[in-house]
Amino acid sequence: MQTSAWKVPLDDFPAFLKVLEKIREFGFDGFETAYRNVQSAFGKQAKEAKVQIAATGLRFLGCNIVLSNYDGKTNLPPMDQIEQIAEGASSLGAERLILSGSPVAEEGPLDPQRLSWKSGALNRAGRFTQPLRMRLCYHNHGPEFANNGAEIEALAREIDSDNVRLILDAGDALREKADIAAFFSKYHKRIDGLHLRDFKGDKQVPLGQGEFQYEPLSIAIKKVKWTGWVIAEEEQESAVKPAREQLRKLFSA
Repeated sequence: MQTSAWKVPLDDFPAFLKVLEKIREFGFDGFETAYRNVQSAFGKQAKEAKVQIAATGLRFLGCNIVLSNYDGKTNLPPMDQIEQIAEGASSLGAERLILSGSPVAEEGPLDPQRLSWKSGALNRAGRFTQPLRMRLCYHNHGPEFANNGAEIEALAREIDSDNVRLILDAGDALREKADIAAFFSKYHKRIDGLHLRDFKGDKQVPLGQGEFQYEPLSIAIKKVKWTGWVIAEEEQESAVKPAREQLRKLFSA
């Protein structure tokens, strides 16, 4: 479960821990959160904070970096920021550092040089996080699936899968009319997790109450016996319970 369903005050780690308790009460096994929600616990407080997070019984699945502006060359967060947050998140027990980025090209053909800069930066970041016992993952938004998925297909081929994996945002991909079941079936060995959400038109609604059909993805997952993480990406606490019920319906054995 993402913590985005709750508005966590920055620099209020006790409030963040209360959110984790709520996530556990809803029956989730792990959580993903933005780095800003845990950054105040980096450094001297990290050892105690790690114990407090572990005491919730949840796995710290991933710490994500989403920015309004990205490096002009790599289309990713700056490498020094990636390294700083990776070290801090690792000290709290995070299993993954999850990066988002801007698209190499929203329209027209991909520039091979710019794509190489982006995939190369991902691979460098993956080599940095590997000694921290943390997996580096790339999280898509809609533009990577534009143009018949040209960019996400290219990234999936060029990342070093020993150190870098994908977090497939299935909701954003579906908004681009992507065949997520086909993409998953082709690249499931490079996919560490899935973000699921639902929409009616342009409005996000609780998972299972919108227009998106996730049954083909569920079938594809069961066919290959994939064991990655499925993460509900809700924006309102009121949506968490129906999302949890829909996840059980779709992905229970």
